[in-house]
Amino acid sequence: MKPKVSLRRALSDGKLLGNALPGPSWQAWHILLIAAAGERLLDHERKIFRKLTGRACEPGKPVLELVAIVGRRGGKSRAVRDVDVLAGCLVRSSRHTIAR
Repeated sequence: MKPKVSLRRALSDGKLLGNALPGPSWQAWHILLIAAAGERLLDHERKIFRKLTGRACEPGKPVLELVAIVGRRGGKSRAVRDVDVLAGCLVRSSRHTIAR
């Protein structure tokens, strides 16, 4: 599957997902989701990624699984919703089904 548009672009475009996780309080989620999508992080984002994950750098390819310890009202549902929207609407696929 290849994205028609990058997750970074989708999260910054108000016509796509830009209004879904708005403002600086969602920055950590943006960084984690962008990295999990296999996209490169900017230098300042990589510092936050390192602090959140303990990893030196992002994976560089889409991950099959993201495990996070997130407290109550930590934005899990909203963040996952955006990934689902990306997978359902903004990804080219030769298959008609997505394994869950």
